[in-house]
Amino acid sequence: MFVLTYHVGYLSQRIKAAELMKLLLKLKHWQLFLLTVGVSMIIAIYPAISMLANEEDRFVYNAVVRYITILPFLIYFLWIWSVGTLLNEYITDELKISSTNFFISVGVAFFILFFLFVFNVLNWDDILGHADSTFWAYLGSVMVLFVGIFAWLFSLNFVAKTLVRSERELHVNPADYYGEYIMILFFPIGIWIIQPRINRIMHRVEKTEK
Repeated sequence: MFVLTYHVGYLSQRIKAAELMKLLLKLKHWQLFLLTVGVSMIIAIYPAISMLANEEDRFVYNAVVRYITILPFLIYFLWIWSVGTLLNEYITDELKISSTNFFISVGVAFFILFFLFVFNVLNWDDILGHADSTFWAYLGSVMVLFVGIFAWLFSLNFVAKTLVRSERELHVNPADYYGEYIMILFFPIGIWIIQPRINRIMHRVEKTEK
């Protein structure tokens, strides 16, 4: 009974996750842009806006903004995960790519960059206290950052390759998806071109499933 309940709960969670991923891939380019880049831009101009508030309100605003800052980061990585996972599932069996390395790279990139992101947002200088410990903490952060960036770039390569394979339904070479890789890399600009193409793939899949 326990095992059955566990499997039912696990499957329900997977279904909810799949629906969330589909929702992200069905978003229009401008919607995804606003959720990620738009929110980030508002946060970027926040310091100037906060100068107009009194000290008590500013403290509350700072606390709220620190949490909101994480939202675009989470949506961005969930989008990467969704594209790499769902589009690869929609490809025919002979064209499917092994996603093990992709899952590992996204996981590594997310946890490393998320930790460093939160580290930067919270400004842990006061927590670390001593100058020596602060120096070694930042030195370690830089070294770990390179690992995170490498894992992130690898995951983008998988996403670009999967996107082009899904569109063409053919095997592709790196030269075939180099442009897509660059567009995904420069997300604020590339999303206006990439997301409509993903929308068309999702529409095609839905028609096929019907």
